[in-house]
Amino acid sequence: MSSGKFSCAGCLQTIKSKQLLRCSVCLNHYDLLCANISEKRFSNTLTGEHRLKWKCEACKSKEPKTDNSNTPVRAGHDDKVTHRRGATVQSPPDAVDDDLTLQEIRSLKEELLLFRQEMIATRQRVNEFNTNLTNLINRVENCELKTDQLCVRMDALEDTLKNVHKTLANKLSVKLDQQDIVSALRVGSVVRAESDVNSSRPRPIVVRLVRRAKRDELLKAARVRRGATTEGIGLQGSPRRFYLNERLTKINRFLFRQARQAKERLNWRYVWTRDGKIFARQHSMPDSPLYRLHTNDDLVRVFGQEAFGS
Repeated sequence: MSSGKFSCAGCLQTIKSKQLLRCSVCLNHYDLLCANISEKRFSNTLTGEHRLKWKCEACKSKEPKTDNSNTPVRAGHDDKVTHRRGATVQSPPDAVDDDLTLQEIRSLKEELLLFRQEMIATRQRVNEFNTNLTNLINRVENCELKTDQLCVRMDALEDTLKNVHKTLANKLSVKLDQQDIVSALRVGSVVRAESDVNSSRPRPIVVRLVRRAKRDELLKAARVRRGATTEGIGLQGSPRRFYLNERLTKINRFLFRQARQAKERLNWRYVWTRDGKIFARQHSMPDSPLYRLHTNDDLVRVFGQEAFGS
């Protein structure tokens, strides 16, 4: 059946494969797809006799239908006789092929059912993912909105702090312009007054300046005008003294606080900072030595152990 090239009577295409069938009635040739025959069936179960007797669907549909319901059933046991009601005496040659086809259909049906179930489960997971993604997007947008609002408030607060420092600098007779300030922010925790637990002192404000010379000018003016208050600068509350100090490292802030406490206990005259360094002097006499404090050991060496309560 494959010695020459034939055109398929079903799709009218040239049959290039050797796997083809010829109808035993109309003698037309068909490829396996138009013949509705699988390659597995053609190669394994479709014998040469079956192929010679094969009929296309068009020729099968023209055959008269017969009714074998009145055919008597033969008694006795016969290998060639089936005892199923309504069956013919001998199974037709294509019975095995029909069973295999039914098995393939059942298998395909099961696969389609499983595929449908997987698609339903996938669709549910996609819907859950879309819901979670939408919720996440909404939360991110809310966070961005709050962040933008916080940035606006921070900018306004920083401008306010910069204006406060400009006003305080003017009170010390130092001109401080907006371009002289890099940043201004509050640090530390609220300090409660010992006499009134309900009152609190504002947190310190740290200002970063562009030039060191301007910083030194402010510190010098603050030392000259000790006792300056916030009166007349527009701040809420009653006027109070303000202090201007240079920013120290965390370790030096601790040492400076300890040194000031020892100074008060021992009635020393001076404890101060300059360029981030801590100094102490007992009195103003010319012979009073100047001490530089680096560590806790320096505190004990200068003030003595009794100054710290042990």
